[in-house]
Amino acid sequence: MIIKRLREEVSGINERILRAKSVTSPSMSVLRDFILNQLYIVPHDLKALSISMVKARDLLE
Repeated sequence: MIIKRLREEVSGINERILRAKSVTSPSMSVLRDFILNQLYIVPHDLKALSISMVKARDLLE
């Protein structure tokens, strides 16, 4: 539920990014580096969020 809510909250930002037109496209190496960073960051963020949820004492925390 929290992940779904977070996705909903950032959906507007994602839409703006998709609609944005850039003058230059990023190179393949920049895209590759970004993807590799995301593959590292996202699982760690989800793990940290999961640990925080387990430690929470009530639903509003």
